[in-house]
Amino acid sequence: MQHIFDGLPFLASFFSIVLGVVACFFGSLVGFGGGFISVPILRLSGHLTPQVVAATSLFMVGVNVAVASFALRKKKRINLRIGWSIGLGGIVGALAGVVGLKYVSSSQFDVLYGLMLLFIAFNMLKPAPKAEIPDTQIESDRSLRASNIEFALMGMLVGFSSSLFGIGAGTVAIPLLLWRYKLPAYVAMPTASFIATIYIWPGVLAQIHEARVDWALAIPLAIGAVIGAHFGARYSNKLKSPQLKRIFGVICVITFITLSIRHLPMLQPHPTTALAATMQISKAGSK
Repeated sequence: MQHIFDGLPFLASFFSIVLGVVACFFGSLVGFGGGFISVPILRLSGHLTPQVVAATSLFMVGVNVAVASFALRKKKRINLRIGWSIGLGGIVGALAGVVGLKYVSSSQFDVLYGLMLLFIAFNMLKPAPKAEIPDTQIESDRSLRASNIEFALMGMLVGFSSSLFGIGAGTVAIPLLLWRYKLPAYVAMPTASFIATIYIWPGVLAQIHEARVDWALAIPLAIGAVIGAHFGARYSNKLKSPQLKRIFGVICVITFITLSIRHLPMLQPHPTTALAATMQISKAGSK
């Protein structure tokens, strides 16, 4: 696998650990996990294919979910009915996402992921809705009217996007639980984490079966994820703020522009120029 640290394994490992720490720490603060940070950085920092980036990032997210699952045992506001329905549907979606990733080109992946970042930015910059239920309840009138089949179909979307883009459940599940089903954040966030514990590892194992995980990056990323998730959970209540979400919202918009603009036709090298550069490199290597 080619990336900017080819021939420099120590720097590659150090970079991956730092990325895992930063992605999972700040991802925990805003409730969307670390995948939405690691994927664009991996795409912009080297020549990794979308399939390798998504699979490697998903492995990091899986480790993050495993660490977070210990903290979940202390959460008493998980909606198990919704969580199980979405999580089981998520298994089907996650496996479908692994298959669908075969047919996505680099430019398509970057544009689609950029649109996902705009979706994240929209939800970070938009004020959160006020809870419509008492603090003692974990269901809203709208969620009570929704069937388990509806939640399972939602789970397919969550799982599919997770395996396709290498992200966690919170990126898609939390906004839907907040806006469509009117659940408060203190229910939506732990429920989304519970959902991820159900479906994420079937998707990870499917990616491993396809031999897409770059282990030279995945292992250090996972080490960083353990550290970042630990401290992210510890400081989430102290550091989380609307200002932090707005900052990440702006970062998502900038990253969308960066990922998308490099695929504009006027920025692509002319075929004859690319061929000449390749021949020069070949001649230099033969000397």
